[in-house]
Amino acid sequence: MSELWKVALSQCPNRHDGELRRKKKTGLGRFPMMNTFVLAACAFVAVMIAIFVYWRIASRADPDTARMKSIAILPFKSLTEANDDYLGAGMADTLIARLSRLRQINVRSTSAVIRYTSGQDALSFGREIGVDSVLEGTIQRSGDRVRVTVQLMSVRDQRAMWAQSFDEKFTDIFALQDSISERVAKSLLVRLSGDEHRQIKKHGTDDLEAYLAYMRGRYFWNKRNEAGLNKSVEYFEQAISLDPVYAQAYAGLSDAYNVLGSYKFGPLSPDESFRRAKASALRALELDDTLAEAHTSLASILHRSEGNRLEAEKEYKRAIELNPNYATVHHWYSDFLALTGRSEEALVEIQLARELDPLSPVISTTLAERFYFARQCDQAIDQLLKTLEIDSNFIQAHFILGLAYEQKGLYAEAIHELREAQRLGGDKPYIASSLAHACAVSGRRAEARAMLGHLIAMKSAAPFDIGLVFAGLAEKDNALMWFQKDYDRSKARTDSLTVFNDDPRLDLLRTDPRFQNLLPSL
Repeated sequence: MSELWKVALSQCPNRHDGELRRKKKTGLGRFPMMNTFVLAACAFVAVMIAIFVYWRIASRADPDTARMKSIAILPFKSLTEANDDYLGAGMADTLIARLSRLRQINVRSTSAVIRYTSGQDALSFGREIGVDSVLEGTIQRSGDRVRVTVQLMSVRDQRAMWAQSFDEKFTDIFALQDSISERVAKSLLVRLSGDEHRQIKKHGTDDLEAYLAYMRGRYFWNKRNEAGLNKSVEYFEQAISLDPVYAQAYAGLSDAYNVLGSYKFGPLSPDESFRRAKASALRALELDDTLAEAHTSLASILHRSEGNRLEAEKEYKRAIELNPNYATVHHWYSDFLALTGRSEEALVEIQLARELDPLSPVISTTLAERFYFARQCDQAIDQLLKTLEIDSNFIQAHFILGLAYEQKGLYAEAIHELREAQRLGGDKPYIASSLAHACAVSGRRAEARAMLGHLIAMKSAAPFDIGLVFAGLAEKDNALMWFQKDYDRSKARTDSLTVFNDDPRLDLLRTDPRFQNLLPSL
């Protein structure tokens, strides 16, 4: 480094040996401020050269790890009994949660890696979800001992960068997780601030049994089906009973009730599910205000169930500040932005969510939905075909694909996809309504009218569903009458906002003053 300074400073005028000569040639002696300026400029150049060379040397010190800033932490393979599978998934989930708090690392979410199975090649999976590195491991429990073996692998070079085995008492699992988190951060050349160091060593509870119940809860919650969600509620409640101040368990319980209410699963009404979700989220935040999951769950309830946009956006932004790697918050915040008319921002957020969780069918479909509402139907169709490669039975992907095909004038394809959505999802009014609309605009009016009669007879059909069919039949007066009923029924609704404002199927009504009066003020 001393040689570097010599080279840099040699480019500057010599203040001692060349003073008279310099004054004669440049006249600088008559302008003392100019002397100061030139010397300051030379010093600045020297510092910049030094910083640049130091950076280049540092980045060459370990070229394999210097670039490895994105990581997927795969579910650990359990080498013990099958009913211990939650341990491997829970270990990965905990490490993901800890490392996601570091802004210098892009960590794939749990939902992104939960699809990994032990039979897959870890490096191929890493390439599929677009990361620089993968952490894989095994976990084996025997009595009061646990043995964990982990290795960090470079996806580009297809080789292990670091591997280590840990053999500890099972009661020391928290310290073991501390060690692995710190070792991963060090391997990725991440310099931890004091606060970040505290965050990745944050346990949430010191009660081992409460932690195991929480891990089981997250394991079942990630299944995202009705049975799994109900099971997760049992385990989160068990964790809370063992440790009444376990904030993460309350956040998990809020997540479970939130999804149950959104999907209309279980014996509880959506309103009751959302009420319990909100109570759990508020309790979690009372205990620990740094939980991004709890802020996200609360934000979703505030904007979907209560229509409180101002507070909802505050909660979404707080969650993103706390954990920018949490795909769900970007996804739900995108929904919020779309529902409030901020379509460009909504597109940015859903693209961030997809980058964090590229294999999520719901996130991929939501991205396609954003394209559809922006009249970019070619991009929507392309995205949806990719989604169906991930999950060929994903109902919403077939549904939005049908809408996009309709806008392209591909009516046979549109009707086929909507019928497929109906086959997979049952006789849902919103699907039946869109199918009838597609039949109407394609000239199959008799079929559309028959479906319309069925919709009117359905108690669960919303006035909007019926109005949409009349719009497809080009019966504007009837369509507007039913849309007015929908508006009067729920002026605080959220799910219809984007449809009223952006859905191309309603374009023939947009110039009518009666329709414009129905548009919500965003």
